[in-house]
Amino acid sequence: MIKKFTNKQQAEEYIRALKYSFVEDISYKNTRAKLYRKGGLRAMLNTEYDYLNNYSMDMGTIYILSTWNRY
Repeated sequence: MIKKFTNKQQAEEYIRALKYSFVEDISYKNTRAKLYRKGGLRAMLNTEYDYLNNYSMDMGTIYILSTWNRY
């Protein structure tokens, strides 16, 4: 599942609501990501510079939450 947010606070609140726990913070040059886990489920919150929505030309930081099963 992939979910996009335009605000870091909203993304982190959503992760807390799903009861994920923080595992690791990864940052290399422009790439930033945080890894979370909950049992056999994994989640990664990373950033990307892109259009804020489909209806405007405004660009900014987008927070992307990706989840997957460990197995």
